[in-house]
Amino acid sequence: MSLRQFINRKRYILPLLVLLYTITLVTLLIFIEQIKPIEPTEITQIDINKEDKTLIITGKNLPSNFSVLLTPNMQRKQDTVSSRFTLGRAFNIAGTNNHLWVANRPSELISYNIINPKNPVLTGVLSFEDDFKAWNITIQKDRALIAGGSSGLACIDISTPSTPVHKFTIDPNVTILDSIIKDGLAIIVTTRDGLMLLDIKDDTPKEIGKINLEGTLKSITQNGDRAYVLGAKNKKGLLYIIDIAQPRQAKRIATIELPHSAIQCKQIDDTLFISMGKNGLYIANINTLNLKINSYRIEEIAAFGLCATDHDIFISNGSHHIHHYRIDNNRLTHIKSFLTAGICRNIMLFNHHLVAFLGEKGFAIFDPSKKNTITAATNYLNKKHDHTQNILQNGKHIAVTSSFRLDLFTASKTDSMSQYDSITFARKIVATTMDKRYVYVALLNNEIHIINLPTKALKRTKKVIKWNSHLQNIVANMDKLYLGNKKNGIFVFNTENLNTPQQITPFISMPHDNYAIKDNKLYLATWPNGLKIYQINEQTTPSLIGELKYPATVEESSRTRDMVIKDGYALITSSNRGLLSVDVRDPKNPTIGDALDLSGFCSQIIIQGNYAYITTDRTKTTVVDVSNPLKMKILCELPTIIAVAFADNRIYQLNDVGIYINSPPQPLKIKEQRMDLIEFKLPSTSTEGYYDLQLATTQQLTKHSDLLHYSQQHGWTMTREPTLQ
Repeated sequence: MSLRQFINRKRYILPLLVLLYTITLVTLLIFIEQIKPIEPTEITQIDINKEDKTLIITGKNLPSNFSVLLTPNMQRKQDTVSSRFTLGRAFNIAGTNNHLWVANRPSELISYNIINPKNPVLTGVLSFEDDFKAWNITIQKDRALIAGGSSGLACIDISTPSTPVHKFTIDPNVTILDSIIKDGLAIIVTTRDGLMLLDIKDDTPKEIGKINLEGTLKSITQNGDRAYVLGAKNKKGLLYIIDIAQPRQAKRIATIELPHSAIQCKQIDDTLFISMGKNGLYIANINTLNLKINSYRIEEIAAFGLCATDHDIFISNGSHHIHHYRIDNNRLTHIKSFLTAGICRNIMLFNHHLVAFLGEKGFAIFDPSKKNTITAATNYLNKKHDHTQNILQNGKHIAVTSSFRLDLFTASKTDSMSQYDSITFARKIVATTMDKRYVYVALLNNEIHIINLPTKALKRTKKVIKWNSHLQNIVANMDKLYLGNKKNGIFVFNTENLNTPQQITPFISMPHDNYAIKDNKLYLATWPNGLKIYQINEQTTPSLIGELKYPATVEESSRTRDMVIKDGYALITSSNRGLLSVDVRDPKNPTIGDALDLSGFCSQIIIQGNYAYITTDRTKTTVVDVSNPLKMKILCELPTIIAVAFADNRIYQLNDVGIYINSPPQPLKIKEQRMDLIEFKLPSTSTEGYYDLQLATTQQLTKHSDLLHYSQQHGWTMTREPTLQ
């Protein structure tokens, strides 16, 4: 090599070294930036600019993917006066002298001052020892008796609510569920040993007698000189009437057989109301009671907790509703319903307010005198021992399925519905689907009923198909009905001309969890393998064109519950895992797009625009932004929902009481965005009412219930100062 060539080469070494150094330094800085802890997002203020009609959120480190949605509130604030979490499980409540006393599981008695019901103030806590579990509370003057089940019975001095004093506990080796107090005597309900009479005039209780009653006893209610004891024997209910005019000589005066096990009873004048859970409410005249009750019965509602005034009765349905009825000649007229934030079975009236016990969600106080109610169900469903399962929609037609019944409605653009038919089946419904002409209903006895949709159809049931295999899934597509048996595969039935005889023929013999059909392709979710894609051929068996084997983290998680195909992506709900997106734009080479963990047991998925609505066993629907299936994001949650459907830009929400029509979630558009401030445009107009504000980032969803209100007169206003985390 010549000297000149060497010098020319050496001239490039220094720039190359500088370039290499720069690349290394930039790569290192990027790596350091990525491993740096992310500063947490902090919201310091939420406010409305009335002049600009904007919502302003200020804080620190507000992320670029911050989103805000408005969702109609199904619990109106004018009914819900206040609520409190009790950091346990509020099992039962009693009240005296402007104080609520909460039997809080696992082993506490808590007092709240509610002289201002809008602001219950925690005043005292008594913690029990020896794993005493508070079950029920009875209060007379300054004494509270706490039934503790197998833990016995505790007596508490509550004369000073801030410092309740534990006086004594008796443990007679029986299970105690309830009690009443009269003239210094406690009448105690034991499950299998009748009633115990206990003198509690001082701190040394003395048992003075027993009343032997048959069956398993549950509760006792006092009305004047009578006590009503509820029990059960041989799957039937029992009602014992006890004369307590002289409590030390208390005696049974009547035993009445009930058709079902009863939960609570309330007497109003000469009428006795008895709740029997899912078997409804029974009403009887106490002056005509004989050895067997045979009286007016309401099956349309489930009845658990009861409380009443002279002319009104409140009934909890064991789920998320409390119904208010006006009493007129033993007939009940529905006045309004309260929607609770948690499952509610026990309720009470105290100081002109309705108190609901919500278990792990604490308790809530409602004002029953308010004329305004929650968003009323557009259609209350006649339950009759049935459970709502699904709501389907096609065009103006809406179908609601229950365990044994199909209800058909037409929807209008004025937020109303008209029911035009109801069909009851002899066997349980296991699967349903719908197209423009028919509703297809599969029953447990392997029959498939094809139901005409037109409102004026002369014959509602078009055809009944009998099959020889158990059916779990059913899909209608292009004049064909695809019937799925998870073990044996999929079969097909031609619905193009139902007036001519048709046969169910095998389609594909492949065990599966679920399936979807789109553009002549069958998407088959198998377990534990993943997803198989078949090309549908008219004359031949479908041919496999693509397959995706899930990685172990997905494969071992759970079963596929539902699947839809949207814009070249399969969106799949798996029971315990959440939502999975699979890129099927190239059906020969499907790949996993994104996975989103969702709380609860995920089931149905409904697509509306760029949003996926996913129902879960936690009686809520999670709304997910799937506009980019490679990066999905939780946007908000809708409460107490079994299933949803859409028509004319309205969301139809089905819960255990009826169908609610609401505006769908409204995403707010960003007007200005900085790290410390984001300004969102509020809708120029909306449906009058209360709205929840739901703030979402990739990592967190925060819900501010009832924070905003819209009216034509005042526009958007804030109902209160938000609680910021």
